[in-house]
Amino acid sequence: MKTVWLIRAKIYVNEEELSAAELQGISNIIPVKFTDGAYYNFPEAQKITDGVYMVKAKGHTNGTVSSLPRIMISSI
Repeated sequence: MKTVWLIRAKIYVNEEELSAAELQGISNIIPVKFTDGAYYNFPEAQKITDGVYMVKAKGHTNGTVSSLPRIMISSI
């Protein structure tokens, strides 16, 4: 049952991580380029929708995406 919502979900992924083996064959991936500038103290961010931002957080573990209120964090 858990896989059903993943099929319909939009999965936002840092475009630099698209070559990861775990992501191959998944058709609902949205590449994120972090072109919207800074978001608070994060120098690179991408607005996903009103009130939801994905921010690049270099220095965290590769492949880690953390969700925080109002923002999502992607690390390289």
